[in-house]
Amino acid sequence: MGDLQPPKFRQAVVASMPILLLIIALAAVFAFMQARQTSLQAIAEVSSELQALAADQRQQLSNPIQHLQGTARAPAMMAVYPQPISSDKIAIVTNELSSLVYRNPDYYQARWLSPQGDELVRIEFIDGQIVNGQERLQNKSHRSYHQHALAGDPFDVYIGPPSLNREFGEIVLPIQPTIRYAINLPNNNGYLIINYLIEPKLWAGAYSVPFRLAAENGDWIVHEDVNKLWASEYGHDFRVDHQFPNVFNSEQGFADLEGEHWLWKQVQPAGNSYYSGDIYSRTRLAMFASVNQQQVGMFVSWQLAPTWLVALLLLIASVGWVRKNQLHKHQSRLHELQLAERTALAEKNAQAKSQFLANMSHEIRTPMNAIVGFVQVLKQSSLNEQQRQQLGHISRATESLTTIINDILDLSKLEAGKMSLSPRPVNLTELFESTVSLYSDVAKAKDLQLRLNVSPDIDHLVVVDDQRLGQILNNLVSNAIKFTERGSVEIGVVVQEQTSQAYQLRFFVADTGKGISRDKLNNIFVQFSQEDDSITRKFGGTGLGLTICNSLLELMSSAHLQVESELGEGSRFSFLLTLAKAGDIKSTEKLASTHVEANELPQFPNAKVVVVDDTHANLLVAQAMLGLFGVVPITFESGGAFLAWQANEQFDLLFLDIHMPQLSGYQVAQQLRQTGLLAPIVALSAAAMPEDIAQAKKAGMTSHLPKPFTIDQLADVLALYLDATDET
Repeated sequence: MGDLQPPKFRQAVVASMPILLLIIALAAVFAFMQARQTSLQAIAEVSSELQALAADQRQQLSNPIQHLQGTARAPAMMAVYPQPISSDKIAIVTNELSSLVYRNPDYYQARWLSPQGDELVRIEFIDGQIVNGQERLQNKSHRSYHQHALAGDPFDVYIGPPSLNREFGEIVLPIQPTIRYAINLPNNNGYLIINYLIEPKLWAGAYSVPFRLAAENGDWIVHEDVNKLWASEYGHDFRVDHQFPNVFNSEQGFADLEGEHWLWKQVQPAGNSYYSGDIYSRTRLAMFASVNQQQVGMFVSWQLAPTWLVALLLLIASVGWVRKNQLHKHQSRLHELQLAERTALAEKNAQAKSQFLANMSHEIRTPMNAIVGFVQVLKQSSLNEQQRQQLGHISRATESLTTIINDILDLSKLEAGKMSLSPRPVNLTELFESTVSLYSDVAKAKDLQLRLNVSPDIDHLVVVDDQRLGQILNNLVSNAIKFTERGSVEIGVVVQEQTSQAYQLRFFVADTGKGISRDKLNNIFVQFSQEDDSITRKFGGTGLGLTICNSLLELMSSAHLQVESELGEGSRFSFLLTLAKAGDIKSTEKLASTHVEANELPQFPNAKVVVVDDTHANLLVAQAMLGLFGVVPITFESGGAFLAWQANEQFDLLFLDIHMPQLSGYQVAQQLRQTGLLAPIVALSAAAMPEDIAQAKKAGMTSHLPKPFTIDQLADVLALYLDATDET
């Protein structure tokens, strides 16, 4: 028996060998699949992080373009371009560049250079301070960026390749990796240039895997071996194209090098739609991230260990992996469906919000048209002084209510980037007096002193959008009165600096109210937020006012609200604007923001004017206002009735409401144009959203007059389309 046992054992081993080999083979297959999945997942994760970082850095590299264009096109700058170089001109450019660097510390240097390469202004950000480097002015005509900056048209932007900052021909230590952005100025004024500081340590710190950054000229900007950095600056031969020769031939890619799998993604600055002008960039960066293939190889080798126990465990594990993979796919699919559902819901909510705002605007503007219209008509009638004062209060109140209605639309426009400005010459004293007059009764009811402080040094009109500036001041004064129980509210403006062409003005509203605790100061600028919930319960409000103010200031000149406050000590809100001068106030007083008698208005007694509106009150308003111009309009309350009359009649001008039952104004206009009618059609509507105006023009209407409208606006329309008659 003893002699038979070995053969039996060997036979058993031989017999079981195919099974063991099959198990090992299956384990190897599953191990390879798992290793491959692990590798692909690692690559996907690193790729995703790389894509996110690249998108963020593309935005960071693009921001200086917009900031530089905004500075070059600032009203104060535009005003001085035609002027010869002077101390005033240098002061204005110094102020604009200082403001730019103060808001953006990454721009550690901003300069103005003449066409000959001489530095005229040099602003530096050193140790958290803005420094005027006038004593360090140099000639930079020998630098490569000088010719490139002047090569394009006015307001064209040149972006140089990354380099190390040099002063007087020597590399600055510690090194300052720099990208230079330059913008060509009109009227042979040279160019502005900023030094944007690259922060490679911050970029590399975002990764737990090896990270590298390279420039198109072959320089390594970030590399684990510091001796391989900046080949073009230090003259060594460690260049990116030696290891990755085709990296800048495609936007993204991968390569195996030194046992590691590298992914890369190109990043370069991009222009924007806010300003015109070409962009010539020599900056293209490649961001590299490594997926460590050595660790993946070790994992595969360990999984292929030829032991039946490991094979069996791998088989069991593979079943779990399949299950886990299926669960992961199911969860991923569920996540995709949930994301799609949330996206669709968000789009639906946004559309509903926009439609709600448009409908609400229309419904409120319709009755407001009657109020504003009849106030305009009454102003032209014979009134005693008390009646005229009372009517003035009503007029200012309707203007305030109209402003509130417009604020509702402003929030939507600002969020959608559709807000635009309409600057014009403005008397600041009259603007402030209007604001004080609007809130004088409210302040008096609370026994508060409402003080006005306009600097007497402001002896010129200024160019500004008075509606938007007034909107900001009204918001601040309203808040100050709301949160002040005793004492005073002061509104004013002082001159910080001025030149022959522009003022730098500090606007402020100060109160002796409850004040704001320091830990709550940041909350007040958050949309739909106030200092705390008790404020909302006691004083009401939506928490949108300061958000809209900041957005409007950013739109006007990249300014922001500043607040100084102590709990129980009151608050002071202020902001800084640089505004161009537009003419001496005294010489323009004869043209003054006076009462116009009805017989001074142009007359159109022979004009055949038609008004179609489904609201009877609006027809009465139109009749009264047109009557001031000698016009007796023909009116209809429906589009159908008008079309029936028009089939056999002619007219000179048609005012057509957009929103009417049965036949809308759009449909009426389309039918008229299809018949070949050429007479002007003015959309007379409370729908004032941009898409409403665009749809009116698409339907064939000539222009758009939003409700409520003023006599001056109506006069402009009549003068445009009708011939006035001189009745003597």
